[in-house]
Amino acid sequence: MSSSIRTAGAGDGRLVAVTSVAFAEILARLAPGTASVVLNSAPEGGLPRTAEAYDAQGRPVPQPLAIRQAIARWIATAFPLDRGCAHRLDLATGELTALAAAGGQDLPLAA
Repeated sequence: MSSSIRTAGAGDGRLVAVTSVAFAEILARLAPGTASVVLNSAPEGGLPRTAEAYDAQGRPVPQPLAIRQAIARWIATAFPLDRGCAHRLDLATGELTALAAAGGQDLPLAA
């Protein structure tokens, strides 16, 4: 399992963390029907404790707490997270983006 940083888009210079397809596939198998997961911002000085699962249309997909905790722990271990904001991992592409605190606009995650 490996993650990397790559430049997204044509010349826009935004950095996005990307994980291996195998890692994203493992997470997708843990949470059937899930297209992306969102880790909420971490408690002060800690790591995110749970992840929320969403389908391809952005609707919540109920998952057991143990699965949501495991997914959050695996993502927090695989990526350098900005603890001040939420993060979304797209399980189809393996791209992890930091979510803006205000306005809901996605921000690139730079590591």
